[in-house]
Amino acid sequence: MKFVLIYPEIRSSFPNYSGGYSEGIASILTTLREAGHQVKLIHLTRVEQIDKDHILGQIKSFDPALVGFSSMSPNYRHARAINNFIKSELRVKTAIGGCHAQFSPAKVLNDGFDFVCIGEGEAILPPLFAAIEAGQENEIQLPGILTRKYPDLIFPEKCIVKDFETLPMPDRSFFDYPALRESLERQAQFMAGRGCPFECTYCANKIRNQMFGTYKPRMKNPQRFIEEIRATLEKHSFIDNIFFQDDILPLNKEWFAEFASLYAKEVKLPFACNIHPMLINREVIQTLKDMGCLSVQIGVESGSERVRTAILKRRMTNEDIISRVKLCEESGIKVATFNMLGNYSETFDEALSTIKLNAKLGPVRAYSTIFIPYPGTSINKLCNENEAYTGGAEPEDFPEYTEEPILRNPDFPAEKVVFLKNWFEILIRLYKKFPEKTVDRILHRKRFPYKLINAVTKAARPLAIRLYLGIFVKIRNRFKQ
Repeated sequence: MKFVLIYPEIRSSFPNYSGGYSEGIASILTTLREAGHQVKLIHLTRVEQIDKDHILGQIKSFDPALVGFSSMSPNYRHARAINNFIKSELRVKTAIGGCHAQFSPAKVLNDGFDFVCIGEGEAILPPLFAAIEAGQENEIQLPGILTRKYPDLIFPEKCIVKDFETLPMPDRSFFDYPALRESLERQAQFMAGRGCPFECTYCANKIRNQMFGTYKPRMKNPQRFIEEIRATLEKHSFIDNIFFQDDILPLNKEWFAEFASLYAKEVKLPFACNIHPMLINREVIQTLKDMGCLSVQIGVESGSERVRTAILKRRMTNEDIISRVKLCEESGIKVATFNMLGNYSETFDEALSTIKLNAKLGPVRAYSTIFIPYPGTSINKLCNENEAYTGGAEPEDFPEYTEEPILRNPDFPAEKVVFLKNWFEILIRLYKKFPEKTVDRILHRKRFPYKLINAVTKAARPLAIRLYLGIFVKIRNRFKQ
């Protein structure tokens, strides 16, 4: 059977964005191809690539029996628009998977998709393909496949991959791999497993665990994972550093010890990784150092312990974070932080505490985003119950991460949220350089021109982006040293 997968990975605020590698998509397409199907990926990274004639031309020339979409919430509107013109021009069934579809299936079905895929594509798509090939697409009742006729999930335990040994190694060539964002940095990104045991309210993993009954993360066999890494390096000789996307790499001590030993012997490339702060200890940091780790990225999220523990369910104190960052610094491993502003019920002073905590941590880079409670998350439900959205109800379409807040906080108006986001790293430097009370006094002035500064910042944004793109590689190189 012929299958086209459309992946709208749009970043409107970044011109010339070349996209990133998705292991999930590569794994699905590789699995289907190994099963004898013909597959094609249409990877869209910029709005101008959503060209009706061009996309329809690619689909017509391939002549698939099914067109699929993979979409997160920020890009669902693009998937919906593409599906609309496909359905208006072609007699072809369409399916959609990804977080947004999984947690808003009724809406997605109502938007005109024929199938909603709940679960992991490697597990649920082969039976769907078999049913379509048998001419049974109008009477499908399969694990993880929802239709307008059968909108309820059945056999959720069959919707995930239990054993990664049954899957082929993902083929990165479905993507224009050398042109991807990370490839331009001579980097290859990998994932060691799937799943997360933590219960952060802004993450879909908690709901996914409840849905599929999989609270224990599933990790790849260490030796086979090493083989996957080595095969990628052999095929792409330009790669000179690695990034591990998993937040929980050292969670399983036995797995981590075996993998670390193999990596140090057989790969030896410098790398960076995500890591949950509560998984950091002296033993883990020493192991990472011995492997060749240069930097880690951690989720601070908020400097307010109330917001972090009561709202986000990140159960750790500021002192927990400070002490673990100190362990990294003592070993020579650099730290970058992720932070969110405009959280549900957050005050202006609590947001400032996030900046102040980062000033104490001294990260090599402090990333900031404006908080968005995406569908399927616990905090999305909380925001709906309390009518916390600026429009009074959950928006029809969710924005791309960081432009404007969609929550209303009486003590933390939108203009202040945007200002702190835009000036986050500069404010960190100010709090490091000047007395805290001095900076506080300036930012709390009633006539502080937040709106004016935001307007000027927005007008200068195109130039700023060009400058950012020009120095991005330099920053990354510093981060890797």
